[in-house]
Amino acid sequence: MWRFLYILLLLSLLSLSSCDHWAKVDVYELPSPYTIEVKGEEYEWHIRYPGRDGQLHTDDDVSTQQHIHLPENTKVNITINSSDYLYFLELPDFRQIGMAVPEMEHFIEITTKTAGEFKIRGDQMCGYTHESLYGILTVESPRRFHRWLAQQH
Repeated sequence: MWRFLYILLLLSLLSLSSCDHWAKVDVYELPSPYTIEVKGEEYEWHIRYPGRDGQLHTDDDVSTQQHIHLPENTKVNITINSSDYLYFLELPDFRQIGMAVPEMEHFIEITTKTAGEFKIRGDQMCGYTHESLYGILTVESPRRFHRWLAQQH
């Protein structure tokens, strides 16, 4: 009987140690302000995050589409541009809107205060609605943000 309980306890501990929650996450200091790039291309948002070096457009950058992830309690500069058309990026919960123009950069500055999910609205000048320009801005703890960033590689 004790042997069975011992094995059950051992298996439980092994399963807990393999959970994502217990996995070691490399949390490092982010530059302040933290700068990301959002580019409109073919009616989608392409997001670029700096890697560990804190610089955009280097080999360790992380690229995703549609949804933005940011750490909470962080000042963030969002560089907005486009490779093809004119787009508008709206973050209504932060009361910010920016225009993406080919060969030009515009900026939005926000501070992420609390964790949560917020709307991203997009629009383009062609007059058609493209659902691919709508998304979610997820603000999460720095630990969860670093875990998410590491999973994108």
